[in-house]
Amino acid sequence: MRFKKIPTRSTTRTTSRAHGTRALLESLESRTLLASNPIGYIDVANRSILAGWTLDQDEGPLPMNVEITINGTLYTTLANQYRPDLVPYFGFSYHGWSFTPPTTLPTGASSLAVDAVNTATGERTRLGERTLHNPAPVFAVEEASSTRLRGYVFDSDKPTGGTKIRIDIDGVLGTPFAATVARSDLLGTLGTANVGFYVTGSYTGKVVEIYSIDDPSNTATRIWTNNQTPYGSLDFADSTIVFGWAFDPDAPEKAVNIRIDIDGVAGTPFAAGNVRADLQSYLGTSAHGFVKNFSDLTPGSHTASIYMLDPEVTTATPVLLRTIVLTNQAPTGVVDSVNSTQIQGWAYDADLGAAPVNVRVYVDDFLFTTVAAGNTRNDLLPYFGSANHGYSINLSSLDPGSHSITVTVEDNRSSVNDETVIFDGFINNTAPYGFFDSISHSTLFGWVQDPDAPTSSIDVDIYIDNVYVGTSLADITRSDLIPYVGSANHGFAIDLPPLSFGTHTISVYAAESQGTVSTLIGSKTVTNLRPTGSFDFASSTTIWGWAADYDLPSTPLDILVYINGVPTLSESAGNARADLIPYFGNADHGFNITLPVLSAGTYQIDLYALDKNNGLRTNIGSRIITLG
Repeated sequence: MRFKKIPTRSTTRTTSRAHGTRALLESLESRTLLASNPIGYIDVANRSILAGWTLDQDEGPLPMNVEITINGTLYTTLANQYRPDLVPYFGFSYHGWSFTPPTTLPTGASSLAVDAVNTATGERTRLGERTLHNPAPVFAVEEASSTRLRGYVFDSDKPTGGTKIRIDIDGVLGTPFAATVARSDLLGTLGTANVGFYVTGSYTGKVVEIYSIDDPSNTATRIWTNNQTPYGSLDFADSTIVFGWAFDPDAPEKAVNIRIDIDGVAGTPFAAGNVRADLQSYLGTSAHGFVKNFSDLTPGSHTASIYMLDPEVTTATPVLLRTIVLTNQAPTGVVDSVNSTQIQGWAYDADLGAAPVNVRVYVDDFLFTTVAAGNTRNDLLPYFGSANHGYSINLSSLDPGSHSITVTVEDNRSSVNDETVIFDGFINNTAPYGFFDSISHSTLFGWVQDPDAPTSSIDVDIYIDNVYVGTSLADITRSDLIPYVGSANHGFAIDLPPLSFGTHTISVYAAESQGTVSTLIGSKTVTNLRPTGSFDFASSTTIWGWAADYDLPSTPLDILVYINGVPTLSESAGNARADLIPYFGNADHGFNITLPVLSAGTYQIDLYALDKNNGLRTNIGSRIITLG
């Protein structure tokens, strides 16, 4: 109907026969060699290279897809590299694969999983799981005074030293620089002395943060700060509200901002500044409480992450207070009975418990009434633990005739999905019906009737490619319908509007005799082909050729003659051309056109055939003539 991390030992690839044999044997253990899934092996797995082989013996030389998942991100490669060591075992050699991991791996352990996927059947095999390790820098801040910052930082990925650091002051990002101050005391421990840093400045009363810049990921990790992390508590949380408090010991009189992310979408920060007298004795100040109502959650489960934002350093990483699951249960209900005078049923919203939920009734697409489903229904007590969920709605004030009725239950949240439809139908009404008999090149034929008004003609709505194009009254006499529907004035023959070239879907809907709803009675496709033709010859005085339209093979087309881009002549392609009969079943598609008198010079003659359905022109040829 239509309505208006742990480090792992790095491995080194070897091409020795012993290693290849061992790998093959390991991969073949306990496997079926016929009608089996792909097999393979991960030969090398480190931060520089991933490599191995995979094949499906059922598919012979067909290469496999390799899916590589690193920290949840999927990468793909094709196992089609030359591996001669596989030939003695399988008879095929182009089944090797390799992949260079991204350089942006975070510090610490990264999870790796490799799957082989048959490109033809979709069969897959987990080749293995590994851990890729990007060692975090080691560091120490040995002096942090009001005027000096001194220490060292070393990243094993830069064994000769020179790891970069960045010093941020009051949230302003500093310029990274290399820690290359000589520290001979660390040479024996780290294998290099170029790891120190020594910076002077004025740091009194300022928030200082020192970051190491990992190589090669270029990730900044805070290694020291004089700024304490905010802390707090989430005191209560359910599907409608959360409340708690947050406090920054570096700024005891400032409000910590709270940000609540729903399903990974960052929320708008708000201040935890509500007065909480109970906090006074613990914190020495009380304006640190927060409350958040979730009035706009769509039905279903949602993940909410509550973060604290440091009021002293806007660039600081948000501190996760807690992650919870919020569930907005969709309301439900039933229409037990509906007639021309009354609707009865029940409705319930689990988020409201025993409290009644509102029920809305729409008549003919307009809100008729809203009632609270609070009538006693003892039959519901075993299911919901409460009985006051029934409703009864009086429809006796409606005008006589057919009416569309829609019954919805309000959600207890004010979201875009705040109504659940539990009934959508009609009273005193039967849906119209009919038949979309046929479609010619430009006309639709069929019939429709509404049993609620059996002797009346009703409208049909026409859609082309799901776009409404018009409404026509189905009132053509169809005597053949009398034995079946009792009356004859239900036929339609509707001319289509001009159609663009190509295939189109035509849908016919029967409109209600007393409503705003229409019912699909059929869809068909029609194709408007471009005219075709040939510009056979041109002289200084005459041009000839042919043009036809497969949609109207017996109808002559009009030919437009353009000379040097200017429309000059219009003639009908209606001359007999017997050579065209095998193609169109008709010979009247030729033209022989006399040109106007032309002076000496060069002329471009373009010919266009006009489509009879849409009036659009199609070029059938161009010629250039030169007159001395």
